[in-house]
Amino acid sequence: MENKDYWFGLRSYMYVDIKDGNMLLYNTINGEYLETAYVKNIELISQLSDFNNLGFTLLSRENQKDIRIHEFVMNILNNGMGDILDVNSTKNKPVRLIPILNLQKDVDKLIKTENNCVLIGQDIYHYLIELNIYLNSLCTKECPICDEYCKQILCCTRGADFQELPIGVLKNVFDQVSFFVPKRINLLGGDVFKYTDIDKLSDLFQNYKGSIYLYFNYKNYQIHNLLTYINVEIIINFPVDNILLEKVFSSVCMSNTTFHFVIEDEDQYNQSKMIIKNFLIEKYILNPIFNNNIEFFSENVFLKKEDIFSNVISMREIFRNQKMNANNFGTLYILPDGEVKANMNTLPLGDIKSDSLLNLIHKEMIENTAWRSIRNISPCNKCLYQWLCPPLSNYEFVIDQPNLCDIKF
Repeated sequence: MENKDYWFGLRSYMYVDIKDGNMLLYNTINGEYLETAYVKNIELISQLSDFNNLGFTLLSRENQKDIRIHEFVMNILNNGMGDILDVNSTKNKPVRLIPILNLQKDVDKLIKTENNCVLIGQDIYHYLIELNIYLNSLCTKECPICDEYCKQILCCTRGADFQELPIGVLKNVFDQVSFFVPKRINLLGGDVFKYTDIDKLSDLFQNYKGSIYLYFNYKNYQIHNLLTYINVEIIINFPVDNILLEKVFSSVCMSNTTFHFVIEDEDQYNQSKMIIKNFLIEKYILNPIFNNNIEFFSENVFLKKEDIFSNVISMREIFRNQKMNANNFGTLYILPDGEVKANMNTLPLGDIKSDSLLNLIHKEMIENTAWRSIRNISPCNKCLYQWLCPPLSNYEFVIDQPNLCDIKF
């Protein structure tokens, strides 16, 4: 870079965040990033967002005499993050559009208008992506911390009182989703095989065009024709009954079955890997479960800085993280007593016996119990990586800590 005046600008795929005297430049194409705390570097980049500058600002000879500015700009240029144009060889000052988040259907804005119910209600049936239906609460097994599993992962759970979703109510739900089709419906219990009308379930699936998944604990496994044409999700928790588990493996169709291992420590993790190896399991998920095992979570679940930058994060994902929770958005839970929630850790939205799915979706969009829960509270709102981090998960709910990471700032 010769010592002369340049027009300087970042490329349109660059994401910039400035917090407490620190700045992050992130390349949403290849994941490269730069950080600086030098005030004059931050001032230079800040000028690009000034409406009057339209994405380019003057990088003067005088600025370039500052070695820290010079090195910073050279890093930007060498990493494909920005451009310079000779002022004297450029007829007009260049213009570059800077990506900003501006939603026409921003719920927070629409809520403030008089017609918010009408505006938010347009096409909201498209928002329902996943429906989790708990058929019953009955289960004779006594799994340790059973009631904690379902608050952290998609899992069966036993209720203190026997509850069962009537087949008529279930039929009404399937009638509704035949018109607007969520991508998947997950059926759970209790013990789903003890659902009174399990033999009638297949009739309800006729007009549903999405995918259906049946979740149950391996200890409750039974041979049933229902398992031959839907996706099977088998939950394995510890300690394992090896004899019973072998019988399950010898009976199920492995091609349409996924195994979910519930893990609380390193020993259970190693046992899971051994089971996977011995039974040649190809489709499996390892699910950490919090049970006051904070050391295990700190070592294996909490985010580190290198975890955040291990995959390229698109501008679309960054903008999404500022407005919605991708872990929760579009999901509803129907419990055996009819209660409906947007997350198993939040208050009910209503009752499926009296509320339509559309009304429940609309209510969640307005009240925001889970779908639009974002990292906008302390300490996340003080962190440079606030919108690069994955959305809040069930673990944050259960542990009651918004930042499951070891990042110091």
